[in-house]
Amino acid sequence: MSNYTQWRAAANKGEVKRVTWVCGDQDVLVNEVIDTTYALLGITDLTYRSLTAGIDSDRVIWATAHQYPPTPGTASLITVRAADRIKNWKPLSAWLDAYRQLTGIHLLFISNLPDFPNTPGPGKRPVPQPHIELIRDRGRIIRCSTPNAQDIITWVQSHSNLTKETANHLLMRVGGNLTIAATVLNKLALFDAQASNAAIDALVETIPAQTFTDLLLALDKPAALTTAPDLTDRDLLAAFTLLDSRLDTLKILWDAANTGTSLRNITGVSPFLARQYQQHARHYHPSRVAYDRRVLAVCDSVLRRGARVGVAETLVALW
Repeated sequence: MSNYTQWRAAANKGEVKRVTWVCGDQDVLVNEVIDTTYALLGITDLTYRSLTAGIDSDRVIWATAHQYPPTPGTASLITVRAADRIKNWKPLSAWLDAYRQLTGIHLLFISNLPDFPNTPGPGKRPVPQPHIELIRDRGRIIRCSTPNAQDIITWVQSHSNLTKETANHLLMRVGGNLTIAATVLNKLALFDAQASNAAIDALVETIPAQTFTDLLLALDKPAALTTAPDLTDRDLLAAFTLLDSRLDTLKILWDAANTGTSLRNITGVSPFLARQYQQHARHYHPSRVAYDRRVLAVCDSVLRRGARVGVAETLVALW
């Protein structure tokens, strides 16, 4: 099994396996695997097929995998999204036995799950399902979870001209959220100059969901209310997701503070999040977290049912 960092080291050498399974809760990294695979193989519209399990039948997926490439001698790529929905994996073994005759065809299975599927093994320890073991032995399994502190800084620097210090500052400002970090990096790419911490702060503040979330978690309700009118429905849904995730973090930090656990020894929270939110954790005792989750659930429900006015303001008032 490979994590993102191990896959990146192989990709930097130009390595692409004939069959790959990618999963993980970091969509930015999953998409990077897809885009890099596409680029390394030199794929064009003529040599690319995209299927979705659950929409395209298993029969169609395997029939497509066994078609010869339209241009002999060139690489072709078949991506199968929502691959965890495939029910019949028996044809995979036959495909792997025959792929030398299917010259140039590459299969990329993209799962919606945060981890590869497994089943209870001896002693109830989870073991990979048979098709995952087969792909692992004959291709590559990539799990795109959050990298460790050093690797995530390296990731930021590989996508920018930031120094280690400014990369660390960016990650602190976004709480280690790679999706938001990627948004900031895309904006920084428009400028040639070396970004300062102040420039990074200014760019982070242009992301409505992040700004609203940070202000609300800091209990700065007046400032949160000033940003509420600028939130689109999409921004607000993103803020709900961020708030729900941050409540998990704050609960862990509250527990750590009350048991005397140092930041270095906290597990389950990235060091960037821990340093950013430790000052707020004292407000978020378990009963407060449970209440805030109920408020989030109500606001999320009314927004999805069509409410368009006052949802963000209601969230602020009840928080």
